[in-house]
Amino acid sequence: MNLSMRTFVLSFILLCATAWAQESLSLRIRETQDLLLSQGPTSSVLDSYDSLVADIESAEEKLDMAVIAQVYYKKALVELSLSKISPAVSDLIKTLDYDPTLAPASSKLLELLLERGQFGEIRSRFSTKDAPDVFAKMDMWTQQYEKVEQYLADKSRMSPEECLEVVNQYLIPVTPLFHSVYNLHLQCSKKRVATLLGKDGDSADLYFKDIIGDYSKILKLQPQKNLELYNEFAQYALFTENLFSESWNVVKSCLRINNDFKSCADLSKTFSRLQGIFKPLEEYSQVSEMLYFVKEDLRDKVEALEMDDLDYKDIYNIFESPVKLPKREAAKLPRSVKSSYDYLIWKAQQFAQSEFHDQTTSSALKFVQDLNKFACEAGVRSGHAKNKFCKLVNENEGLFLPKHLAKIDELLQKNKFSEAKELLLKFNKNVRRTALFKERWSAIERFQQRQQHQHQQQQFHRQQQQRQRQRQQRHEPQHQHDPSKDYYKILDIPKDADEKTIKKGYRTQTLKYHPDKYKGKDLSEKEIETKMQEINEAYEVLSNPQSKADYDNRNHRPQGSGRHGSRNNGGREFVNVQFNPQDFFRQQGFHFEF
Repeated sequence: MNLSMRTFVLSFILLCATAWAQESLSLRIRETQDLLLSQGPTSSVLDSYDSLVADIESAEEKLDMAVIAQVYYKKALVELSLSKISPAVSDLIKTLDYDPTLAPASSKLLELLLERGQFGEIRSRFSTKDAPDVFAKMDMWTQQYEKVEQYLADKSRMSPEECLEVVNQYLIPVTPLFHSVYNLHLQCSKKRVATLLGKDGDSADLYFKDIIGDYSKILKLQPQKNLELYNEFAQYALFTENLFSESWNVVKSCLRINNDFKSCADLSKTFSRLQGIFKPLEEYSQVSEMLYFVKEDLRDKVEALEMDDLDYKDIYNIFESPVKLPKREAAKLPRSVKSSYDYLIWKAQQFAQSEFHDQTTSSALKFVQDLNKFACEAGVRSGHAKNKFCKLVNENEGLFLPKHLAKIDELLQKNKFSEAKELLLKFNKNVRRTALFKERWSAIERFQQRQQHQHQQQQFHRQQQQRQRQRQQRHEPQHQHDPSKDYYKILDIPKDADEKTIKKGYRTQTLKYHPDKYKGKDLSEKEIETKMQEINEAYEVLSNPQSKADYDNRNHRPQGSGRHGSRNNGGREFVNVQFNPQDFFRQQGFHFEF
């Protein structure tokens, strides 16, 4: 075979190989597109696109530029659906590098660059003629941004409220994916809250929630740029909202990026040493808020919410005992810091000094206020009714029962029942259903029964009539509970759960899904309401020994059993559980209005 023939053969083989490679890539493109159509924008589809573009870029013979542009464009759309903004922007830029005329890609890129505050990139790729509205927005945004910067640098007379108004009205709507606008919002919020702390607690709390939200958004947009933000975020979550679990998760996120980052490591050690206080304090904070500040009448749910399973004596001893620290760290503490309680207060004061330049404002922080209440109640429940912590409880927003128990008990011992009753009646309906309250109220009831026997007899007669009516009413079903529901699963407790475990399960689920407390975003308001109904229904059945036994028997009885029960149209049995809190409390000797 002569040279020309060999050259021809080799060229033909190369041509065939190139054609086969291109056909193979074209087939891959079609298959990946079909996968996107069938599965939607999923992580596995994105993996297929990643593999496809890698092979396209490494191929010796390139496909048509417009075809490659379409591949990158669709990959970018998948990334946007999965909230992967940065790689989506990069792929849109690649798209336009291959096909500058692809208008949808150009429009989407312009939109994302504006939202991310990448004005320089916009000006390098687009002209004023291409996007006059976008350039006008950038000019307006820059002008307003400079106003806020001037204020934060103490070079203007703008107020914190005006600062927040500018950020909320002009900056965030234009660049919602730009971390800098949330940093401005954060700084303006801190200036505003510094003027409110200790003066307007409700308003300050709203700004604290905004501050925590700003930290979350900044770190989501730029998780690794400034690790000190994790430390600040964690301290705000702890000291302003008493969110220990969230705070520790933030610290752990910081240490996953850099396990040696000092401020996060130090905070993690503090959490680890004192988690025996932090964990129950967080739950106590939520329960206390529901008992004292939630307007909803919790009725028979109060007993389940009470944290009577805690070892209050042990907790009180921790508060009073010397704080356990390494010698080097302990040597740096002020002389006034001796106990674990002192140490926690000192930490809160350090935070207040750092953030608000006044450590005395620490007394207005939710962490300190809840800590004082927790220590006070721990003392009362462990036999120290006149403990020093109760004197520190702030009652600006309402009376705190444990703080007054020593006075109430003293009045009862001196037979000053009218004065004790007057003080007890200042508490709301939910507090009146707590064990601490009922124990004192029962003493008043016993005294009234002894002193007003005739009146009690008349009242007893009326009560008998009322009970008769109520017994008649009980024949009418008030609540129907479906035995096909797994009430144990709803409360997240085992099938052999005892009364204490049932109460704890109910309390945990109520704190998690209560409309005022739920922090997730996966449930709508209607779904949260339905969830709470299921939780209440489960507790009503399982907390009543008779209804629990009926429920267990029905769920374990073989099919076809001849046992009678009321049935719905589907043939399933229901348990009628009736609970009249007024009747219940009067039977226990209580005679106050609900």
